Amino acid sequence: MSDYQSECATTKIARLLTKLTLTEKIAQLQGVWVADLMEDGSLSVNRCRERIPHGIGHICQFGSTINLKPNALRDLVRKLQTYLVEESSAHLPAIFHDEAITGIAARGATIYPQVIGMAAS
Repeated sequence: MSDYQSECATTKIARLLTKLTLTEKIAQLQGVWVADLMEDGSLSVNRCRERIPHGIGHICQFGSTINLKPNALRDLVRKLQTYLVEESSAHLPAIFHDEAITGIAARGATIYPQVIGMAAS
């Protein structure tokens, strides 16, 4: 990354931080379980509006804690990111993470050997 690109990114981040309220900044430090945002097996925009109106920093255990196959899980993540970017007051996407070092821990997903296992074989 050039000095110009780095400076632009730094300026962009600084500008963003001046626009965010304290509540929005605090929301970026928090996480939520995706199941807390769902109703009847799908994302509930009303629950999002109630529980994460200012956005959220991360969504944890999003694949392993709900009963969705990979394509449905992908669609859920897309809908939630769309909500966060278009409707939450911060307009920032979240980081999604799960506890699987061998692939995503979702029903029906392919799990690969750990990298160290592949290197040793």
